[in-house]
Amino acid sequence: MLNKLKQTTKHTIIYSLGNLSNKLAGIILLPLYTAYLTTADYGIFSIFEVTLQFLIAVLGLNLHTAMLRFCSMKSDEDQIRSIVFTTFISSLLIVAIFLIPLVINSENLSKIFFQNKEFSVFFNIIFISMALGIFNRIILNVIRFRSKAIFFALITTLKFIIILLGNIYYIVYIGYGVKGLLLSRLISEIFLFLVALPFFIKNMRLKLNTPVFREMISYGLPLIFSTVSGMILNFSNRYIMKPLLGNAAVGLYSMGYKVAGLINVILIQSFQTGFLPIAYKMVDDPGAKRFYSKILTYFVFLLSIAALALSMYGREIFEIMARKEEWINVYKIIPLLTFLFVLQGIRYNFSLTTHYVKKTKYNAYIVMSAAILNIGLNFLLIQQYNIYGAAIASIISVLYMCIFFYFISQKLYYIPFELLKITKTIIIAMLLYFISLLFSDLNIFFRIIIKVILIISFPFILYFSKFFEPIEILRIQQTWKKWRNPKRWKKNMSKIKFR
Repeated sequence: MLNKLKQTTKHTIIYSLGNLSNKLAGIILLPLYTAYLTTADYGIFSIFEVTLQFLIAVLGLNLHTAMLRFCSMKSDEDQIRSIVFTTFISSLLIVAIFLIPLVINSENLSKIFFQNKEFSVFFNIIFISMALGIFNRIILNVIRFRSKAIFFALITTLKFIIILLGNIYYIVYIGYGVKGLLLSRLISEIFLFLVALPFFIKNMRLKLNTPVFREMISYGLPLIFSTVSGMILNFSNRYIMKPLLGNAAVGLYSMGYKVAGLINVILIQSFQTGFLPIAYKMVDDPGAKRFYSKILTYFVFLLSIAALALSMYGREIFEIMARKEEWINVYKIIPLLTFLFVLQGIRYNFSLTTHYVKKTKYNAYIVMSAAILNIGLNFLLIQQYNIYGAAIASIISVLYMCIFFYFISQKLYYIPFELLKITKTIIIAMLLYFISLLFSDLNIFFRIIIKVILIISFPFILYFSKFFEPIEILRIQQTWKKWRNPKRWKKNMSKIKFR
């Protein structure tokens, strides 16, 4: 099991470099956004960004996920390549059917969302980005399936650089504002598609696999509803906030969500990317259930550290980096949103059981009901508590999913999750955050030092609360001895096999 843990950790770290680079643009460019964009501008951009993600989720039909699942089940290389080709051709037809009507109706959509025609070009940009985004999801999943983690990290990092440079060029030198942000995204999608296309073609066989395609649709259809419902759950509050609170409120919430979303990018998405292929392949292994259980325990540990750090330092981040005073208050929403992402990580692990046993219909039922709950809570709480109401509504909805997914998972495929350790970890992290609030009136330098001490104390408090098992403590000690001397890093790295 330790070898599997190491493999999962290794792939998660590599994939996180790629995912992190793409999403870090929003943080690195924070001074740029706050200097050249108003909160209302950023709110408009967030509406387009959410719409783009929604279209990719809906029209992608989750074929990229189904492809990964069914390729993992096959040992015959010709069948695998045929599945890849079938997935690509199917997605190409779907995109072709919907892209033209969307472009034709861009002016109407501009009127619906913004009460004028001037944003029709913006919609056309995200429609083309949507088509490329669907193809790129398939391509990246083929790279994941082939365990080409280094290649994955390289091309996604280069994509990040293009977004970074594009944003600077279009916002600072051309003055395109929101349009520049969207153009940068489009150019980066074109780049990734063209660079990865030769590798993708090598992994295709020009043969349609109709029987497997029918199975993929059967597998993926329930996931469409759960994915769309998940999008509604995560992003519908932007559409509700816009008429109730205005674009500026959408901008503040979206920026807070982006900062807290580093947890999603660095840990959750990278974990999904690195762990899922391994998890599928060892479902029937004797030690699989304990492996899944320990993975969740340590995953929550990492999520809690990240949430604690972002919650504590949100204020300092915006005091130092924000150029306009209207952006400073973003830090107040970050603690609620980081807690939301901790729950999202737990919910994801609980829901994986439905994938292991191919009962994905439960995903649809639970996530759809949570989305309905979330919409109702948003209308109720946003009017009373502004953007904080949106965060609270999301937390309640995700907690609802955690509870239901847990009980369903235990019936379908029992895993002895360490709920006591998980709860203890989250509570201790919360207590440390509330302790940090006692020092809010101090000078920024002293606040930073005290918060560093509190974060460092977190694993030690867990140690004394018997969070770690004896074998785990031993492995930690061995790892520390191996890596504590920088002179041995080169030798240690040479022994790590990357693919």
